[in-house]
Amino acid sequence: KVSEQAMAQALSMNTFHWGPYLNFASRILVSRRTDRFEMALNLTDLVLKNDPKNLHAKQLQALIYLHQKKVGDAEVLIRTLLMVEPTAPDILMTVCVYYDTKGDGTRASQALDNVRKADPLHFDSIAPPPPIKHADYLNRTWLGRTGFFLNPGTLFPTKN
Repeated sequence: KVSEQAMAQALSMNTFHWGPYLNFASRILVSRRTDRFEMALNLTDLVLKNDPKNLHAKQLQALIYLHQKKVGDAEVLIRTLLMVEPTAPDILMTVCVYYDTKGDGTRASQALDNVRKADPLHFDSIAPPPPIKHADYLNRTWLGRTGFFLNPGTLFPTKN
């Protein structure tokens, strides 16, 4: 009976989602091996083909394009992100990174001010980060790499 409850709880946590693919793509980017950027783009394409509304995949893909100086491709994705979530601080920071990469310092500083107003706790930087650094930050913060969720404490909670 206990093992069946644990199995039901483990399956209910939906371990088969796209987070591991995006995590792997982000780790590829942090390795800074330029021969693997195409692999990271392919992973984000895979996620978007199966889940076209995945905001993290769109955001990660936009940051890859910005790193590769493909500003036009990134702009299309960023506009899509802003139509869905116009006030999300992580997307506003991606807009800031976009303007910084584009070379528009005035709009980048305005976007950075908007990000600081929206979430001063997480986005208190004095300058827009490079695209790869922002992608790594998003991966670590928003995809919740806080440890294992399947452990004895979560599988067999104590009864208080």
